[in-house]
Amino acid sequence: MVLSDASISWSFKHYLDCSNRAIWARWINPAENSTFYVGVGTPPMPRFAALRADALIIGPGLPALSAATKLLLPAEVLSDPVWNITGIGAIFHRSPQDQSTCGHLGAVMANASTVKNGRCDSYEPYGATNSWRILDAGGNQLPTSGAMYYAAVFLQNHTSGKVEIALGTWAENFMNASNLTSPTCKRSFPDFSEQKEDQGITCTLSTCPRAVVAKACEDTIASSMMCTMGNDCDCSAVIKTNACGTTIASTMGNTDVNAVCAKTCNATCSATTNETTTTQSMNMVCGGDKCPVAAKAWSAGMMPMHSKMAIKYTCDTELDFIRGMIPHHQGAVDMCDILTMDLACTASGDLDGMVTLCSHVRREQTKEVAGMTAWLGSRAVEAKCAGGESGCGNLTCPSSKAFMAANAEMHKVMVVRLGCMHEVDFVRQMLPHHAGAIEMCNILSRTTQLSDPYLIELCFNITRAQRAELAWMSEWLVNRSQPLSATCQECAHGVPPSQPMAHCEDILPATSFCHQPGWNCTCEGAILEVPCDKGLQTAKYGYFNPMGMCRRTCGGCPAEREPLLHQPCNETVDSPHDTTGVSASPSISSTTSVSASSAISRAPRNALGVFPLQLWLGIATLAKVLVR
Repeated sequence: MVLSDASISWSFKHYLDCSNRAIWARWINPAENSTFYVGVGTPPMPRFAALRADALIIGPGLPALSAATKLLLPAEVLSDPVWNITGIGAIFHRSPQDQSTCGHLGAVMANASTVKNGRCDSYEPYGATNSWRILDAGGNQLPTSGAMYYAAVFLQNHTSGKVEIALGTWAENFMNASNLTSPTCKRSFPDFSEQKEDQGITCTLSTCPRAVVAKACEDTIASSMMCTMGNDCDCSAVIKTNACGTTIASTMGNTDVNAVCAKTCNATCSATTNETTTTQSMNMVCGGDKCPVAAKAWSAGMMPMHSKMAIKYTCDTELDFIRGMIPHHQGAVDMCDILTMDLACTASGDLDGMVTLCSHVRREQTKEVAGMTAWLGSRAVEAKCAGGESGCGNLTCPSSKAFMAANAEMHKVMVVRLGCMHEVDFVRQMLPHHAGAIEMCNILSRTTQLSDPYLIELCFNITRAQRAELAWMSEWLVNRSQPLSATCQECAHGVPPSQPMAHCEDILPATSFCHQPGWNCTCEGAILEVPCDKGLQTAKYGYFNPMGMCRRTCGGCPAEREPLLHQPCNETVDSPHDTTGVSASPSISSTTSVSASSAISRAPRNALGVFPLQLWLGIATLAKVLVR
């Protein structure tokens, strides 16, 4: 957080999700020997009863930290580059364990606090909210005028938790505008104190990294992706070709044989294992050492989709398509819930555009799941294979082989290396997920004489909308200088993985212009009213630029589409299910098999955003806080 004026009071709310150990602020000291305040509160909810927060004020002219104090600081704080500044020192404040009285509070906060139910409870009259004030550290003198000072606030125990932090002085100024920087991490807290509802499900308190009790020295290969997607479920068979202590490179990434065959390999087992090790052994993500809770959440959240898509094939192409697409769609909704609710604790606000995107995904995919479920009706059959295979049943027909190969390829590309920027990690996983849905529609069209009006309409909408969102998400990453891919795959000879090209498509179906009367969510309809070289100021949705919204229709995209699923190692990797000459590569096509000129009516899709992409990518929500 950057304080533009340290002579007034500042406050903000934050949910520590284990991505970073500390919250930082910086400011220019306005005067010699100015005083500075740091205070921390937490919602008065039972799960936060043990939270205690410490704080450091760092800057020139302050005393050096003692060796005993350094032992109380997190490694992340001690390793920060701020300590390399010449003449730097710090003031340390520690939250007391006993908070059954208000004796740890200064005069101002003590006057606003009373002991309630055995805790020092503070009441803020303007917002009519209560909080437990766990740290109240005023009177800190900052000696050097015009110098940069820093504050670091962190929980004593490395857990997640909600905190409200106050910094500066007691002087409030709500009249003058401040030059504020939009935060890199934005969360909405309309009910931070949880006086209206318990948010324990969405804003959890968990140990970082959360301990996961393992079955001591047991083979866990049956629950790994080697079994789920590769049919390698027996350790005695696996170690005949892959010795204990080696790593297996497969279509789902790299697997440590000792990790999944601990008992067979007589590997040393511990009573617990941290989340990063667990998730990597499951091959759903890699990396994520700095955000183990997120790594656990992504792996646990995506596993049901992968497992439920391993259906018992019937060679009834339409039936198999619907049975696979239902869990695929639900997987997108689950991924949005992980991002917005589990990791960001917000179903509203902005979250750099992801809340709006996820609202669109939930609405549309939930509606389509209901439609597919109704279509399935009495035709529902056993949807999952026993034993965790990637598919079973009748595998003799081209559709079964193609669906299995395409799903394996999608699942492989969805295994990304976490960078612990949750929105970026989410988009990198969602790109291949969307591509997988388009490819499933391509297979349906290629392998059957499609005549069912509902399926024609469904695949038209899926292909149109998800291509639009592929282009939107690609540009979202590019505009933030983020690579489109962060694969876990290791290429031969140490060659670095290549990056895919950004998708170039009409993005009209993913914007609010989709609602413009007469356009019917298609660029074909839009450019009849607004030619590609013109523009239109609409009353509700702003300025419509056809070259931005209808790039492909207006000739702004290459004629040949980029592959739906990028091969980062430029190698042809045969699917482990491909035993009859149908490889994964041909099925992952760059063409759209569902005709855009189908006579079936086109129901408008709901909007992704109110503004054109160029505008709403650049809009930042005004906020007081920049989390360092």
